[in-house]
Amino acid sequence: MVSLMNQFIKINIFSVFYATIFTIQTELMVNVNRLERLAGWVNQSIVAATVIMIFLLATGLSFVFTRKYFRGEKIKYILSVLWLPYFIILIRIFSWLVPFNNPQDDPGNALGLILMALLIAYPFYILIMNFIASSFDSTDNASPSKHRDHPEIH
Repeated sequence: MVSLMNQFIKINIFSVFYATIFTIQTELMVNVNRLERLAGWVNQSIVAATVIMIFLLATGLSFVFTRKYFRGEKIKYILSVLWLPYFIILIRIFSWLVPFNNPQDDPGNALGLILMALLIAYPFYILIMNFIASSFDSTDNASPSKHRDHPEIH
């Protein structure tokens, strides 16, 4: 029973992690005009570089954490679906805390299409990351030990 609860907690923590990373990236893309207006020095290239850096950092972290906490467990593949409710909750909270008040802050129409494509592709990204992390696990477990030919002497 404790193991099942630990798996439940791990799955939800990782789902919140994936949803938070995606929320940060999408909110940065959507709020470029607002950040530029408020900060004065933020532009689209800085935001694009930040989104790419967050993506690379999140990829590395998800790879390491998946290998560490989901070694050999197949339940990690449910993360490709379970992040979506947390993403919706985080987007709702952000839009409630920071509403669009200025019509100039409205993002362009093409960004909606880009975000829909990312929303469709993100579960596949999670599946691929979990698959790659599990394939590294199987190669680590299949490697022969160093002392296999030489038995220990007692």
